[in-house]
Amino acid sequence: MPTLVRSNRLFPNHAQIGSFSETIPVVAGTTVSFTADQLLVVADTMHPGQFLQYSFLFWNAIGNLGSGLSTTMTIPDGDSIATAWYRQVGPGGTGFGVSTYAFSNELDLVLPTTPIASVTPAAAWAGGNATGVATTSAVQITSKNTVPGTPPGGAFDQWFQFGNGVPAGNVLSVPAKGSSLAIASYRVPDRPDLRYPGILELVNALENVIKRIDPSDPAPIDLARLVGQIRTQLAAQQVGSDELTQIVAQIDRMDATQMRGALAELQSKTRRIDAATKLLNDAIKAQGTR
Repeated sequence: MPTLVRSNRLFPNHAQIGSFSETIPVVAGTTVSFTADQLLVVADTMHPGQFLQYSFLFWNAIGNLGSGLSTTMTIPDGDSIATAWYRQVGPGGTGFGVSTYAFSNELDLVLPTTPIASVTPAAAWAGGNATGVATTSAVQITSKNTVPGTPPGGAFDQWFQFGNGVPAGNVLSVPAKGSSLAIASYRVPDRPDLRYPGILELVNALENVIKRIDPSDPAPIDLARLVGQIRTQLAAQQVGSDELTQIVAQIDRMDATQMRGALAELQSKTRRIDAATKLLNDAIKAQGTR
């Protein structure tokens, strides 16, 4: 039976807040929901009689980030996590600027590298591995597509920002004198494993449906493109070696972090297989009735 670790963590250093952390036996395929407290108050062990306050930032539920206090997740076949991330509340300055962080969804960790590829204007950023950006004037921050430390295949997913700023793809725009905490999340992209039994048959059926549709209907153009992309990916996977076999063969040489990354990637693929199968089936049924 898989287990789920539910905990409260301090952003960005991953320290556990208070004594709360529990390992819960769960059943694969079932859904569970959690609701975080907006504000946590715990005793300051270094200063008796005083307390520390933490404000909720976001959930990381099996690699999916969300800023709402409540989260619902479907339990995968393997072990999983549900982490409520918080920021310590305390006296703050009145300055402005952007603090950026690279975050691995699968590893549930802040990575020790800048997510910034470039900034416009360039003078607002020191370059190198600097993570801060000045907002003396309006700025546009472009994230790196990949950063060291993510599981194999990990790539930029989204800007998850708190404060001033508007994300659009991998570019975060922050106004002059704006202040923002900006998290660039990196994850292994969800993608169906096209070697999964039945996928090729569905592609063939979809292609046959497309051929029977009225040529004046614009929809088949996109469907035909989808079929072409799937066939291209399928051919590439058939040429390559079996990824699962590679992982199994390397288990003895993996450390705990690499194992977590490999497990998360396989679980992600499994979930997406079912979703892709349903999507293709629905498309076939819908187009076949025309």
